[in-house]
Amino acid sequence: MKPWKLVPTVAVLLVLLFACSLESPWNSTTPSGEAALPPDKISDIPRSYETFAYETLLSVTLDLKVELYESSPLARSLESLPTQENLVIATLTNSRGHAVFRGSFSADGALKAVVAVPAAPEDMVLSLEAPGFRSRNVTIPSLVEYAEIRREMGLMADGLAGRQALPDHDGDTVPDVYDADPYDPKVTFRNTVPAQGFLTVAYEDLYKVANAGDADYNDFVAEFKVEESYLLGRLSSVTITAIARRKWAGYNHAFGMALEFDGAATVVLEYYSSEALDGLHKVAKFAVADVPGVTEKAVVELFHSTKDSIGRATVCTITFEEPYVDPATFTGAPYDPYLYIWNTGYDVHLIGRESLPNVPLYDVQNNLPGDTFQDANGFPWALLVPMGWESPAETQYIGDAYPLFDSWRESFGLEVPSWYLYPAGASADPGNHPPYPVLAKAPPTYSVGGSLGKIYQLEIAAVDGQKDPDPGDEVYFRSSLLPEGWSLDEVSGKVTLGQVNEPCTRVVYFWSEDEHGASTIDNAFRASFNFVGDPIKSYERLVIETYPSAPGAPATDTTLLLYDASGLLASADDPADPAVPPNHQPSALIDYVPSTPLASGTVLFVSIYSSTSNFGDYSIRAVQVPAGAVLPGDLPAYSYSGVTGVNTDDSPYEGYEATLGAEPWKDTYGAGEGPARLELGAGTPLYRSLGGGHDVDWVMITLP
Repeated sequence: MKPWKLVPTVAVLLVLLFACSLESPWNSTTPSGEAALPPDKISDIPRSYETFAYETLLSVTLDLKVELYESSPLARSLESLPTQENLVIATLTNSRGHAVFRGSFSADGALKAVVAVPAAPEDMVLSLEAPGFRSRNVTIPSLVEYAEIRREMGLMADGLAGRQALPDHDGDTVPDVYDADPYDPKVTFRNTVPAQGFLTVAYEDLYKVANAGDADYNDFVAEFKVEESYLLGRLSSVTITAIARRKWAGYNHAFGMALEFDGAATVVLEYYSSEALDGLHKVAKFAVADVPGVTEKAVVELFHSTKDSIGRATVCTITFEEPYVDPATFTGAPYDPYLYIWNTGYDVHLIGRESLPNVPLYDVQNNLPGDTFQDANGFPWALLVPMGWESPAETQYIGDAYPLFDSWRESFGLEVPSWYLYPAGASADPGNHPPYPVLAKAPPTYSVGGSLGKIYQLEIAAVDGQKDPDPGDEVYFRSSLLPEGWSLDEVSGKVTLGQVNEPCTRVVYFWSEDEHGASTIDNAFRASFNFVGDPIKSYERLVIETYPSAPGAPATDTTLLLYDASGLLASADDPADPAVPPNHQPSALIDYVPSTPLASGTVLFVSIYSSTSNFGDYSIRAVQVPAGAVLPGDLPAYSYSGVTGVNTDDSPYEGYEATLGAEPWKDTYGAGEGPARLELGAGTPLYRSLGGGHDVDWVMITLP
């Protein structure tokens, strides 16, 4: 064996760099000698796409349960703590760092809420935090693809010092550090829809006169956002801010919001002369009485005359009376924005909403139960987009303004749910021409798990070697949203595929765009990537440990370092004096929870060294355990390797260890070369030996 070279200081920095993970290791990993949290119980329900209602803002139910624990380091065991004595807060954050939802668990450790998220897939982070407990962050990939996030999770206590009383100025039981408004006893949390910016709602107003599907969705366009304030689990107030953006119709309208809830409320309307909420404004106020056993429907008119309101804003605040409102009885976001057409007496809503009731404001003509607000071809009369959005030009079909709209519509929402992000490409220079379109062979069929790093090459239908009819124009490749982990080189057209672990089909649209902004998105190339085969095996947690080489044998002092192809990953050193079973404590142990599950075939390396005088024989093993399992000293049970495994006398690798570099994972080994191979499993350990002089041993693990 070759002499050990001391690990340089940079190795410590590498540990920090490679510790970044989906679940923060600093907040949620288990310190040495402490019992781990039980594994999360995950029973998320995928979204069903059996119905299609032109929705670009979709509801996801959070159904969460939390258990609280503290660890006894000596016994390496867990003790449950009562949830009713602790405040636990859940936060859902989008990929841009904006909170989509924030709320607290009830006394029985449960939280149920409905959140509204854009149809364009994005990863979101679910965070749990509580005074005196270690926070947890768990990433949920493409959250919108689930109808319900149903999970049971645990939090670990962080010592008595962390549970000291925190300041709570308004006395609402939520400490100031967690309180959305520390000086308002009616508010503990605030949630906004959307998380940033405004929603856009666009209408066609020829209801029952013509079809909606051949028009432009610009008869009236408004932007709005909602802010909901909660006192713990009860809704205390709602604020709606609306701006009238565009009116390209001959008819005049009223625009407003209809909301259902069970309770009494005071509604205050502030009308501003500009979208900046400045200038002269007027205030109107009215009350909504609580009728026992009846869910009230408040019809709130935000703009009385759309022809006189473009560029103006209205702020509506609905304050509920105690005991405030159960969110389950309240209209979920985006509520029910309506357009009442003064000229015809009809009102228009999003698909699935009800017509307005008979109210003093309007003489409603179409108060017919069961009206879905779709035309004869299924097109909606009102279309909502989860962002500030430019509606089509006058008389322009929406599919011409947004070329991926028809792919979304014809696939019933399965393809390009982010269609609204991609308007048709047009150059600001009228003399500029769009480039030639993207053409490519249909993607081959890929094997599940075998797609990582695969390249799919795009081409442009060049003419005489030119990608653009205008000589000298630079041309780039563009695409709809790529799956997580995929990338597109906009210059070369190389699409690098990420890991796909389950059989599926991924549809992506590609087009070309020149340096002046002219594009071929209206003739985008549709690529269908099919992945077949059995789901690949993945590994969420590995435990690697050394222990005495035989029953009753003294333990060799060892330190372990874990590497993958990128470098140092993690290390652990247990200073406890090891003993033999049944009270075994390993002489060294790595408890590795990767940021994403490791795929079968992943290669890891372990270096084993000793810097004390306690050298000699040892056994080493690597086992897969559940992600959150508690690890008593002998779990899972192991057997001693004895002399039947690879050892210092008959190892085919022994003669080559002197030639190993400091980074053996970067070397290529032939048969019988390189580090000793260790198979995964409690029953397949290796028998090894460390000599004097700061000796080092290397072991390679290939995950089956």
